[in-house]
Amino acid sequence: MRKSHLDMVNQGEEHHQLFNKALAYLKQLGPADFPILEEKAMRGISARKLRNIFISMLPYIGTTHSLNFTLDIISRKIISDSLAVKVLATLPIYTLQTIPSLKTFKAFVFENNGESETKLSPQVYQSAVVSFSHLLSGGCSRLAVLGFSDEVAWYYLPFIMKAYEGANTTSSKLAFLSAIGNIRSKSTVKYVTPILFRRSDDIKDQDRLRLAAINILSELINVESDVYPQFAFNLTKILMDKTESRSIQLAAYDALISKSNYAVDKFVELSTILFDDKDLYNYHLSTIEELRQVGLLHRHAKFRMNPSNTPVSPSLSKTVILKMDKILKPELLTSMLKIQPIPRTYLKLSFISGEQLTHSDWRIPSVAKLEILERKDERIIVIKAVYFHTNYNGKDIVDGVFFDLWTVFNQNSRPYYVDTIELKNTPNLLELSDMILQKIRENVNFMYQELTKFSLKTGFGIEAVFEHKYPSLIFMVMDYNWNVEDNNLEAKIDFSFKASSNGYSGVSVYNPLTSLTHSVRITKKLDGALSFRLIVKYDFSKHQFNLSLPLNFDDSEGKASGFAVYSSTNIGITDANGEITCQNCGFRIASKNIPPASSVTLRNGDDNGLLLCETAYNFDPKGSLNSQNFLGNSDDGEELHFYMNQLPYVINTCGYIITMSHSNSSKPSSQIEFLVGVNDEIWKSLENPWYFLPGYKLNLDSSIGIRQITSNKVDYLMKLNVNMSSSQGYFSNLLQFKFVLAKKYDYRGDFILCFDGKADFPEIYDNHLPTEVTQSTLKAFSRFKVGQSREDSCSAIDFAIDFNLIGGVSEMHRDALENYAAQSLCTLQKDKWRREGIMNPLTEACLREMIANTTLRHYKLDLTSDKFSDFSLLQALLVMRSAQDKLKEMVANSHNADVEIKMTSPVSEIRTRKQMSFAADYPVPDIYKNLPNIYFPQDFVLAFVDKKINVINVYPNIMVFNNAEKPFEALDDWKEIYTGVEKTPCRIYAKVMEHKISLKIVYEGYELILKPKLVESKNETYAPQVFYNQQTFSDFHQRLHLFSSEEILFSLSRVDDYIVVRSDQIPATIYYTTSSIDIFRRT
Repeated sequence: MRKSHLDMVNQGEEHHQLFNKALAYLKQLGPADFPILEEKAMRGISARKLRNIFISMLPYIGTTHSLNFTLDIISRKIISDSLAVKVLATLPIYTLQTIPSLKTFKAFVFENNGESETKLSPQVYQSAVVSFSHLLSGGCSRLAVLGFSDEVAWYYLPFIMKAYEGANTTSSKLAFLSAIGNIRSKSTVKYVTPILFRRSDDIKDQDRLRLAAINILSELINVESDVYPQFAFNLTKILMDKTESRSIQLAAYDALISKSNYAVDKFVELSTILFDDKDLYNYHLSTIEELRQVGLLHRHAKFRMNPSNTPVSPSLSKTVILKMDKILKPELLTSMLKIQPIPRTYLKLSFISGEQLTHSDWRIPSVAKLEILERKDERIIVIKAVYFHTNYNGKDIVDGVFFDLWTVFNQNSRPYYVDTIELKNTPNLLELSDMILQKIRENVNFMYQELTKFSLKTGFGIEAVFEHKYPSLIFMVMDYNWNVEDNNLEAKIDFSFKASSNGYSGVSVYNPLTSLTHSVRITKKLDGALSFRLIVKYDFSKHQFNLSLPLNFDDSEGKASGFAVYSSTNIGITDANGEITCQNCGFRIASKNIPPASSVTLRNGDDNGLLLCETAYNFDPKGSLNSQNFLGNSDDGEELHFYMNQLPYVINTCGYIITMSHSNSSKPSSQIEFLVGVNDEIWKSLENPWYFLPGYKLNLDSSIGIRQITSNKVDYLMKLNVNMSSSQGYFSNLLQFKFVLAKKYDYRGDFILCFDGKADFPEIYDNHLPTEVTQSTLKAFSRFKVGQSREDSCSAIDFAIDFNLIGGVSEMHRDALENYAAQSLCTLQKDKWRREGIMNPLTEACLREMIANTTLRHYKLDLTSDKFSDFSLLQALLVMRSAQDKLKEMVANSHNADVEIKMTSPVSEIRTRKQMSFAADYPVPDIYKNLPNIYFPQDFVLAFVDKKINVINVYPNIMVFNNAEKPFEALDDWKEIYTGVEKTPCRIYAKVMEHKISLKIVYEGYELILKPKLVESKNETYAPQVFYNQQTFSDFHQRLHLFSSEEILFSLSRVDDYIVVRSDQIPATIYYTTSSIDIFRRT
């Protein structure tokens, strides 16, 4: 690690196999050798670093002597707790799983831990228990699913269960629970099942432990097991219990469908159970739809659907499943490498929102699951998984904050590991960052990537063994500091990273007569060294973010940053000690005394402003290694000749080095910069207030570029600019964006990719509510360009295509809406309350019509490109058909609607007009389906369609709750009409006098009253008057903000004849006139 490998390549250096040979020698050491080696490793200038390397290699040795020595230095506290935890995590993977090793480990964990001088710290002790359970489970991994006999389980489980029961913290209990889960036995099921139902007043503890119990039991119990029926019954009981938390219920749901192998019958059964719970039903429905999309569930399977719950809402708990072969393209591997087809693999992501989160919260899921599924025969199994559980939602939590991360490995050896973080107080971003960075401030890590050996019998009766061994050593040092002053944050992180890997993949045959191993190997040696300083700046007042990365920042030893790769294929002969007795004999045999020559290619250049030095080595530049020199003339068939003919290209030794600066440079010559500038203006008091939120202006400029320190010139690799302005708040009256991707090319210009566009939305002034004549239209234009250009503007480019989209409501749809409205409940309500002076009542039925009237239902898309003129008629037809199918698929996926896409431009005119045109109309029966809406915010539409908004209307003689009417008597005193949700101490009252309504809102001692005031006695004209904490506001023009001691408590604005009251503290929006009160309350 002290040597710099970024200067030159020595022929054959990749064959040294330093780490593999070190491990081979360590495996031969006796019990007295390890202490002697430890003493030697701790001497000298680099004692600490060498000692840490030696300690980190111990768990990979795997002998009885190394196990005894490792456990001894941990019990005597020769190494730190953090290093001991790291060693214990790896130790059971490579330790020989024998009866003596199990006894030694058991004595270390449970018997010798009582004495004070050898008593392990709580952190090391829980790691030791988990490590022991992993070693124990690995010894039985070749047996059945519940692999332990009850006798073995009954012997070991009480020791671990005692540790679990004696744990004082939830994090320790979780660690010991994971250890119990590693023992796959019926007895384990008996121990874990009571935890599943152990509910107490300690909410923080019970959900964390019970969630872990569900995950463990779902892994232990197979559907064929005799304990499965009771387990399935328990999960179903949890799912039906409305007092259970969301995380527990959906964990039970996932376990049920997984154990049923995603059977249609189980989904049908669960559809009935979850029918009335919107959040659970959304999770259920998204799972069904995602399984259908990837082909794991039949598209035509029938389920009982609740129409009000049908839309899949992104604000609720949901599941996403991706088919991995669409990303990885395994057919390329099977065709190139001639391997068997790769099993069908899927990536499943699940997000569960906890009940403590509301729609307006800064949302992170309380539970997130990432699982890799694999389909083998007819079974769908989990091969890897990560589970994340937290109670952190961005707000203060009295009981403290926890983060639990569970990892589950492959099915052959699936130990559970859990990492937990517990904090007494809610952390801010800097505190969380500080905790994470402290864990990796300085770290030495030895890693050993070894695939399981396997062998095949050859025609000679000798086994051919296939191996893959790549040991690596990584050393990281990091230091950081930050400073917050006024509105500016500046952080500097110095990071030094060094890595070396030296290993091989190959096939070998052992000759018992000579005790030699003959092998063909691909050997590789990789070395990297990187030192840099990351500088982060943020201006809170201007919303400007600057991140710079001086890649040429030299480390303390003055070595250059970069990496080197040496690789070759060699034929070798290895003796019993792992020594390659003829480390490059394949080269010499093939060259037949032809002296090898080496070529060195150097390039010092300026690549996008970064000074780079590249060196390429080739030890057979003349191609002296060929099939004739190696084999002579081949008469053994074309296939053999083909493979042997490839040897000249792989049997030589090649190397490649890239350094990011010259080794003698003392200052960074260039740096990568990431710049983000945001200029956002929240309109607090302008003329056009928004329906639910204030309007905004947004200007975002971002770029990634390389700045040369000497000239201060910046070469941009990417630019993104977004300009938005809105009086509606959720979408834009004017949207403009531009994306540019550039790379230095040659004298002709840079490679440029441009994507820019503009969208114009209808000028709907939101101080008026939508009516039957509201015109919903959308005009969007975007342009894509790619090619070479001397300018960022993409004015001269190789290829360009324009997209022009127009959305609206067709006459056919408008007629259907009008016909429906003629006999609708809203029309009856308008007639009923028109005499009260309400021209547009805000009842649930009328809101539904407003949403329907402003929903886009007809689209026209034009694609224009000069390249269309080069198409033949057949090419044009194929492109149009492909575009038509893709558009249909996009609509189906985004809106769950079967929409016909029509081609409106004749194929024959594509070449002349250089344009393709398409049109789409949503089905008329779907006029009340959740589709893109141009006036109302999409989150409001989703919540309204999902019935997560209750509408309360109060009129002088009647009260309406979601269209259900009941009398409202004239009162001289206040009557409560709304009670806030839990933890929201809000009360809303109404009072009726002389057919006029007054409104009072009380929140934590603050009182807001709106009541009628007679402004003209002749016509008996009334206007609202505002009273807030005994202060009178006789009138306001458009908007009024009323403050508590710390923040804006109420915001008032005018919309038509209404005064709209909203507050961040109250999950409701209130519309008031002197003759009506309308409340939209989020549930």
